[in-house]
Amino acid sequence: MGSTLIDETAANKHRIYEMIAGTDITYHQYMEKKLYNIKQNKPADQKAINFFGLTKTPWHKEDEILYPDVMECLTQLYRELV
Repeated sequence: MGSTLIDETAANKHRIYEMIAGTDITYHQYMEKKLYNIKQNKPADQKAINFFGLTKTPWHKEDEILYPDVMECLTQLYRELV
């Protein structure tokens, strides 16, 4: 459901900023490495975490939000199935 029905952008950003807090690593540097790993078809976050020697912090599910039209879309899909 994540990134399909649920917008995890804020939760992901929150986690990254927590992991890089107190380091010289910028958000931009972290994201560059993450995107490089995605293009290499590798586990993006874990590889970036390992590369920078970071500690993975907990996920902040309180930052997750539904995309704007999710409920309407699911309601329409349900109606078509019944």
